[in-house]
Amino acid sequence: MKTTFILVLSLVLLFLTNLADARQKDTVIISDAFAEQQGGRFIVKMKMDATDARMHKTEALILTPVIISGQQEQDLPPVIINGKNRYKMFKREEAFGEHENDTIQPYLFLKATDTLDINYMQDIPFETWMQNGRIDLREETYGCAGCVNPKDTSNLLVLRTPDKPDIHFSVTYIVPETEAVKNRNYEGAAYLDFKVGKSDIIENFRNNEYELNKIREEVNRVKNNKDAVIDSITLCGYASPEDTYERNKKLSADRSISLKKYLQKEYKYTDRFFQITAGDEDWDGLKKLVEGSNIQQKDRILDIIDTNIHPDEKEKMLKSLPIYQELLNTYFPKLRRTDYKLNYTVRAFSVEEGKDIIKERPEQMSLNEMYLVANTYPKSSEEFKEVFDIAVRVFPYDYVANNNAAAVKLENNDPQGARLYLDKYPDNPQLWNNQGISYALEEDIEKSREFFLKAQEAGSVEAPGNLETLKILESYLDVRGRTIGYEPDDVD
Repeated sequence: MKTTFILVLSLVLLFLTNLADARQKDTVIISDAFAEQQGGRFIVKMKMDATDARMHKTEALILTPVIISGQQEQDLPPVIINGKNRYKMFKREEAFGEHENDTIQPYLFLKATDTLDINYMQDIPFETWMQNGRIDLREETYGCAGCVNPKDTSNLLVLRTPDKPDIHFSVTYIVPETEAVKNRNYEGAAYLDFKVGKSDIIENFRNNEYELNKIREEVNRVKNNKDAVIDSITLCGYASPEDTYERNKKLSADRSISLKKYLQKEYKYTDRFFQITAGDEDWDGLKKLVEGSNIQQKDRILDIIDTNIHPDEKEKMLKSLPIYQELLNTYFPKLRRTDYKLNYTVRAFSVEEGKDIIKERPEQMSLNEMYLVANTYPKSSEEFKEVFDIAVRVFPYDYVANNNAAAVKLENNDPQGARLYLDKYPDNPQLWNNQGISYALEEDIEKSREFFLKAQEAGSVEAPGNLETLKILESYLDVRGRTIGYEPDDVD
């Protein structure tokens, strides 16, 4: 790779050397014609030798470099060489201020007897239309009768942006570990209504039928899945903070037990099948509700919730607020619930089975199974991309899923899309190589090199090759940053 980098620089030097050859156009010799873009500036240089120029003493020779690209062109300040009499006439008019409003300001105003070996240089604002155009030299003679006669137009330079080399960075895909046992769970919340101070479930009371139906649907969905087995159900009850803490703690536990008994009646599950925990009074839930509201005395309510005192004292403080009744009627009912979690295991799938299951029940697959399915498709295919997109949706907090989704984005030249995944894990060495590629695609050489070097030090097998590729990109960007001029004879 090092040899390739030296070759790129050598080619650039060769192009610049070619520009030194002189081209003769009638009586004016042009040599060392050169154009260069430097940031927002455009620099044009050349040598003009008009020593052998022949003109009548009443004539002027006007040499005007012109930038041309498509339908656009821009004249640069001309060099004007005057015969003896015309030069005297110009100086006399200049003395009387007759040239103050002239629109053309020459680069040089000479007489034919001056030294006519001219170093011409212009530094003007660069405009994008100038790229891939050309620079001509227009020669005109200005006669004594005020007429301008075109003498010659010479093509000095063809401006070209070099073609971008075929640059490919090696992305990192992480092979997910195989899950020995595919444990899955479904979490939900049942907002059951109970009579005041009671824990018995009444199915047709208020909204209970709807809430119970939600639980049955989820249990049946897993129970009827031939590929899954429910291992246990976890129930955790919560109460709102009216009444004493001890009573609410017992009430939340009793209500969880009531839901357990209801499910045992429906499905004949034993006591061992259930895990019962008590969530007590849900002060955290109340805080979230208040934070997301526009309730009056919001800051005061939050201060009370955050106070490190016994829950019963907090309740007393809330009761002293004029807004307490709204808390009791609107916010507290949303805290009375039983969270439930269905814990189940799913059997392993073959690759062929996975191709169908990933479309209908992707949550039952492991990341490794998805990875194996993805690699049955060509990398450029929509199926390959879709599998990794599904994987990161099912496992949004898994760094492997995020890295592989980013890798797909990078291979499709979408660095910003890739960093939506990569930036979640700035300190994970396994993602640094892909971070380096994301910045390289945006032509941020320094940032890219920083991540490639870190990745290489961390043991990435792709990073060393990517560092060499980055050198080629850096060389190209350096050349592209200049609009290089080629003489016509050097252009195919």
